[in-house]
Amino acid sequence: MTKNGVRDIIKQELNKAHMDYREIESKETESVYYKLYLGNTSMLFRISDHPTKKDVSTLRFDHKTSEDNVRRYARNRIKDAKAREVVAVIDSFRA
Repeated sequence: MTKNGVRDIIKQELNKAHMDYREIESKETESVYYKLYLGNTSMLFRISDHPTKKDVSTLRFDHKTSEDNVRRYARNRIKDAKAREVVAVIDSFRA
């Protein structure tokens, strides 16, 4: 699967979930970063054709990457962002 194919699927899933997000293309590599915004929290993940040493969740794409894998990855990142927002709300009540 191509980078643009993966990007299209990611954006479809984010839009379907009504997520506020920003797409950021790396100027030096084939990586694309997505920053999700939900309430007072945000979360970063990326798609790339290479691994990284950074502490960022990454979906590596190549010719073996399937549409189902991309959709599942995007949906799981959306679930992660929503879980972080719930924790942030709970923490705000504790403060």
